[in-house]
Amino acid sequence: MLKDYKTRVTGNTELLRELLEIINRDAAKLIALNHDADADAAQLGAHPLANTKFPLALAPSGDTTPVLFHGYQFTRELSPISGAMWVRYSHEPWNVTLPLQTGAKVTIATTPPAAYIIPSQWTHVIDVLQAHGLTLRHTTAPWTGNVERYRCSGMQWQGPPFEGRHPIFHGEGAGAQPGRFGVCTLTQESVTFPAGSVVVPLNQRLSKVALHWLEPEAPDSALRWGFFDSIFEQREYGEGYVLERLARENLAKDPALKAEFEHRIQSDPRFAASPRARLEFFYEHSPWYLANRVGEYPVGRLLSLDGLPLE
Repeated sequence: MLKDYKTRVTGNTELLRELLEIINRDAAKLIALNHDADADAAQLGAHPLANTKFPLALAPSGDTTPVLFHGYQFTRELSPISGAMWVRYSHEPWNVTLPLQTGAKVTIATTPPAAYIIPSQWTHVIDVLQAHGLTLRHTTAPWTGNVERYRCSGMQWQGPPFEGRHPIFHGEGAGAQPGRFGVCTLTQESVTFPAGSVVVPLNQRLSKVALHWLEPEAPDSALRWGFFDSIFEQREYGEGYVLERLARENLAKDPALKAEFEHRIQSDPRFAASPRARLEFFYEHSPWYLANRVGEYPVGRLLSLDGLPLE
């Protein structure tokens, strides 16, 4: 950006020309490398029980190597306009040896499943997979089976919008913001999926797209971009006048519940001072409390496609 316009255009032109010459020279090698990469990607879901970790995010490892940097001399002075340091570059050469980051370490990884299964109602999530050209299959009938899936909590959302959304905080990649992502814990559960649910096999060349989109902790996952925000909303609750009656009924018939309630009042001043928290205590101990579904990630991880009613 320190060059004049003609020099900048000429530099870009020559760079593109050189790149095209290299691509043309090594065309067969590049095609072979792409073919091998596609073949490797199509094997990610072949052995889901193998303890093979797929990296979802990387960070500098701290390894460096010295390189000679060709720059310009500059001065720094306090600016009375901005109140910050003002950097002014000259056109005098400045050659200096600087450390260049050369290594990376895996910060987030997962063991790939054989496939993912997405309930049919999550159309916006499925639309993105279709737009990327993934091979998708659909269930022809309701299916109940054991799957791996995540339960997530402690999420924090970015305040100002980024790319038209309010993503969950993350610490890698473009637009990364400081903050806390939260915790997603993998569980094994028996889950029922409706007819028309989408199955995403990982025995395809675009398997890595599915992994980065459907693993919640991946830096550009659907969950981080807000496609699953509704799973964190507490929808069920009890009205105060109903809970007042429920509390009296349960206190009268459940001595253990009464003792726990009285202990909370004595040991937790914030609880004791909150009328709503005291009533919520009885809702949380009722058969109608469904708060354990908050943060329940709806996408299942399948270790096998056996038994699925697929079209």
